[in-house]
Amino acid sequence: ACALEMAKEKAIREAQKRVQGSVLERLLLGSVPLDQAMRQLTRLGYQPNGKPYTALIACWVGEDAPSERRLETTFNEQVALLGLQALVQLLEGSVVVFCHAEQPPNGAPRKSMPRAVRQLAEAVLNRVRVQFPSAQLAIGVGRPAETLAQWRISYQEAVAAQRIAQQWRLNQPLYFADLGVYRLLSLLLETPELHNFYRETLGELADETQSNEDFILTLEAFFEAHGNLSQTANRLHVHRNTLLYRMERIAQLGGFDLDNPETRLAVHLALKIRRLLQG
Repeated sequence: ACALEMAKEKAIREAQKRVQGSVLERLLLGSVPLDQAMRQLTRLGYQPNGKPYTALIACWVGEDAPSERRLETTFNEQVALLGLQALVQLLEGSVVVFCHAEQPPNGAPRKSMPRAVRQLAEAVLNRVRVQFPSAQLAIGVGRPAETLAQWRISYQEAVAAQRIAQQWRLNQPLYFADLGVYRLLSLLLETPELHNFYRETLGELADETQSNEDFILTLEAFFEAHGNLSQTANRLHVHRNTLLYRMERIAQLGGFDLDNPETRLAVHLALKIRRLLQG
């Protein structure tokens, strides 16, 4: 009798999981009316319009990784241990989570992420490091969604952050709210215009050569020093005259004039794009 009861409970959980996966997938694709999704999620125990939920997406990086089911189980375990209310679902090889967490109090830094979301992301990463020390996990987190209509936006933000975390091989969660200019660039990542802008702006410097790599590092130091040549030379541990020669070669190869404010902005942006494209 006990075994039969357990089998029934398992069957119910699996049926609920299928319903949850179906409604979440259609919600994120925009193929289900919001009122219908609301009713189904409410029946499953969630309150999408009464509480803020934040999207989090995670997937393994590399080929020698544990299964996606193992990752989903790890999330469910940490949600239970932390006493959180969260929807955890495996979708297309990634674990998608919508975690309920109250917004930071008034007066908190503008980009503050709800504490529960940070706790969950860090707890999962810590657990993975212990259980699977050779595995790498990329986690992206969107901004809180106050209503069900915003869930899709939070999810898209989490996807963008996760892709960058995977590209940069970060060993910590990446929050969309912390991405700065990369928030805009990530939206153009799949477009040819981003690649065209990068190559047209940097000219020959966009070619993959060792000398160009050195020139790119020089340019990055130049921008980090806000265009101050003495500080740039100090950062690179080179003589000022050496730096002046490098900057002259950079201008020749790139075909640009860094004294022009518009050009300087474009080149700085192209370096950001380079990091996004190459990791």
